[in-house]
Amino acid sequence: MKKVIFNGQECTLDFGLYRNHRVAIHLKDELGFPCATATINDPDTWIEPGQVLIKNYSENMGMVDALVKAGIVEKEEEIKLPPFGASTWVCNLLNRED
Repeated sequence: MKKVIFNGQECTLDFGLYRNHRVAIHLKDELGFPCATATINDPDTWIEPGQVLIKNYSENMGMVDALVKAGIVEKEEEIKLPPFGASTWVCNLLNRED
């Protein structure tokens, strides 16, 4: 099972799907409780199959770098989503263990 260090805490990854079949990535602590949701689902933002949108602002600041370091994603392009121009990354999802 893949692990990632986020905000100094070791978390396991839980992969799921949003209703539009995009990949969702949730982080859970050692007891299985939610730590964070790495992805966002913005249906107005077009992404390729095999890509995810990583929220990298507010409580998720540093999320994209943590996932890159863990070998989960690779950065493709930073985009600014309305209405506040929040930092979101289009990332390629690398091979994962479910």
